Amino acid sequence: MAELLNKPEVMKKVQEELADIVGLDNGVEEYHMPKLHFLDAILKETFRLHPAFPLLVPKRPNQSSIVSGYTIPKDTRVVLNVWAIHRDPEGWDGPSEFKPERFLSDASEWDYNGNNFKFLPFGSGRRICAGIPLAEKMVMYMLASLLHSFNWKVPEGEEIDLSEKFGIVMKKSKPLIAIPTQRLSSLELYA
Repeated sequence: MAELLNKPEVMKKVQEELADIVGLDNGVEEYHMPKLHFLDAILKETFRLHPAFPLLVPKRPNQSSIVSGYTIPKDTRVVLNVWAIHRDPEGWDGPSEFKPERFLSDASEWDYNGNNFKFLPFGSGRRICAGIPLAEKMVMYMLASLLHSFNWKVPEGEEIDLSEKFGIVMKKSKPLIAIPTQRLSSLELYA
């Protein structure tokens, strides 16, 4: 939501997608989700820029390996820095910019299953995050409902702070304060 408030043109575009697919006389339903391609791209871009776990669960290779010229001995504790991978200029064009459009081409390449080593918001392999269905479905549904039901703005004179606290999980340094106003055609749709 903070990234969208910081980029009103992106919020407008996703709200237009919601209006086209859901309609302003309806609430968001689960069957709308597969049709919301731009919203899906927004979520993927958010998970890229702001991974919940910047450092994945440590792994231990069961045999010695050479990766990029470095020898990694068997049973060495290896920690992947997903935050850095997702902001690597060799893998991403404008890596620090919020550009959801980068996820609109070839959606199968950008799934959450850890098969594309440029995009690992939930890890990969046997220790991949068990919460992927929650993130993939419920977070998308909640965000779709909030964006479809309300117009959002920040309080007068407030600026959006996108800075984060680094820890086991990443979170915003300062809480987001946003003001919703009715967007749907009828108050009965909010019940």
